[in-house]
Amino acid sequence: DTIVDALRGIHDFTKEDIAHKSLSTVQIHPFLQDIIRQEAVVIKNRKHQVRIETDGDHILDIDKEMVSSVLREIFENALEYSPDSTEIILRTRIENEKIILEVEDKGTGLTPQDQKRIFDKFARGSKAEQFNPDGIGLGLYIAKQMVELAGGEIWLESEEGKGSTFGLSLPLEK
Repeated sequence: DTIVDALRGIHDFTKEDIAHKSLSTVQIHPFLQDIIRQEAVVIKNRKHQVRIETDGDHILDIDKEMVSSVLREIFENALEYSPDSTEIILRTRIENEKIILEVEDKGTGLTPQDQKRIFDKFARGSKAEQFNPDGIGLGLYIAKQMVELAGGEIWLESEEGKGSTFGLSLPLEK
C-alpha cells in the first residue's frame, strides 16, 4: 500500500497540475483544525497534545489541495516520530509577502547527516526503523517538489534528541 500511496501522490501533483493551481479562499485557523481533525485517532491513541499558533486568523487564497497535502505529510511525520504524550505545534504567520507554515515536534530529532538528505528520494532518518513507520522515504521528497514548483521553500531545523521544526513558505497570491 505504501508504494501505491506514494505513486498516487506523485501522480496527483505533476508539474502541470501545480502550474495550473486551483486557488481557494481559506480561513487559516479552521484549515489547520481540519488537518488536525483528520489525524484525531492517532492523536488520541498516542496521547499527543496539538496546539495552533497564528499571528491572526488570516483569510488567504491558496492552492488548498497542495498546501493541505504538504502540511499533512509533515504533520503525520511529527505524530509518527514523536514519543507518546508530547506536544506538536502547528504555527503560521505572514512575513515578507509570504505565508509561513511550520510544524514543531519534540521527537527524536535528526542527526546532522540525516538533515542533509531528508528531502532526497527514498531518504529516511537513521532512527526511523525504531518507529515502524509506513512509507518508503518519498513523502518529504514529493512535498519539497510541490512547494518549489509553487514558488516556495521548505526547510528543516532539528536538534538530535530534542525535536524538529519543518517549515514551508509560499508567496501570497495577489
